[in-house]
Amino acid sequence: KRNSFIFLLGLDNVGKSNFISSLMVSSNILHGFKWGVSSPEAPVVVTRRNLIEAESGREVRMFKDRPLEYQALLQRNRENFFLIKNEKHSSIDEILKMGEKLYQRYGIDFLLIDPWSFYASSGDFTADTDMLSKIRVFAQKYCSVLTVDHPMSTFARTAKDSFGFLTMPSKYDVAGGTIKPNRCDDYICVHRVINHDDPAVRRTMQVSIQKVKDKSTGGEPHIDGEYTSLVWE
Repeated sequence: KRNSFIFLLGLDNVGKSNFISSLMVSSNILHGFKWGVSSPEAPVVVTRRNLIEAESGREVRMFKDRPLEYQALLQRNRENFFLIKNEKHSSIDEILKMGEKLYQRYGIDFLLIDPWSFYASSGDFTADTDMLSKIRVFAQKYCSVLTVDHPMSTFARTAKDSFGFLTMPSKYDVAGGTIKPNRCDDYICVHRVINHDDPAVRRTMQVSIQKVKDKSTGGEPHIDGEYTSLVWE
């Protein structure tokens, strides 16, 4: 939704980048949403490549003999997704200032901050509380913010089912505690059983909507234990 503050939680290596790239591209094609992107854990060229592959449904290497088709995709991508360079270890506050400039110049609808734990000053309770408030104000004044986060470190060591597979984290398992789900508008958890014997299970992303602050404008959370399946093809 426009002017919303959204958290997305998931373990590392479950496919969050593919999921988010698909979400961003779909929102652009279906609704015309433009995105500002801060994703410092991946090189800018990789983030751009993921977005192009998500839109085309093909790997970039498949365009080797079709340079004009690739250039058209690249140009369209640059006009809708504005990637913040990873030239310094920025704070979230600095990213918000860059997001404000992108909003004013290009009219972005969403700002992606991925992941929360990377940025300078994150992890301290007082600093996090202050930053969460700043993000809420930013989202209401400028554009929506989607922030990616990880579960607390103890979760990965203890949250296993009877077969030894890691279970999906909930909003209460996020590093830093419940101040994050308490402050945001919507909360999404994603999970994939990456070491399952069945390849169909390994290709399935489980998406659980765990908070929708304003149901009157659409959407509702899943019942505990339920989720929507997205299958990678």
